[in-house]
Order: sequence, then structure tokens, then C-alpha cells
Amino acid sequence: MLHLNSGTRSYAPPQTTYYLLQLAERLINVDAAAAFDLTASLLQAGRRSGHENESLGVDLLVGLIGVFLADHKEIFEDPARRAALVDCLETFLEAGWPAARRLLYRLPELIQ
Repeated sequence: MLHLNSGTRSYAPPQTTYYLLQLAERLINVDAAAAFDLTASLLQAGRRSGHENESLGVDLLVGLIGVFLADHKEIFEDPARRAALVDCLETFLEAGWPAARRLLYRLPELIQ
């Protein structure tokens, strides 16, 4: 997020958000918790530019969440991170993506 002199904010277009999420994906094995926090932050910022409406966006999100849940689900013991996970999925759910819906419905069994 850039602060311009005029006091307005500029946000990254969906393509830039996608590339930044790919970077976060590469950081998962270095620090999974920080990589997820970065992912959640990027998705929140991406809402302002419509990232959730891009098919590549939902595919990447579902893949990322799948890796976090399969290999690093202990990071979701933190209640704030669990809430951020649900928020990320709800963003894509509200945009109408079935893959996000399936993942959200399976979430309770995946974080046990």
C-alpha cells in the first residue's frame, strides 16, 4: 500500500497481488506462520482491487491454504490466525468460487 502526497492510497492490481502471493508461497518452508500472515495481509489488500474475482487468485489461494493445512496446521492454533484463515476463504466465497466453498466447509476436519 502506497501513501501518495494527495492523501489517497494506491493498491496493487490483481496481477501484482498474485505475484506477491507466489512469493509468500516460496516462504512457507522458511517460516510458515509469517508466510500465512503475509498471505492474509496480501489478500486483505487485494480486496480493494478485486483480486478475489480472478480465477488464478482462487486457484493459488486454495493451493496455499492446502499446503498450510496439510504441512503446517499447527500455525492455526493461534485464534487470530484461524480467524484470518476463515476471512480469506470467505472473501473468495463471497465472490462465488466453489473451490473456496468446499475448502471452507472442510475446514473443521482439516484443522483438528
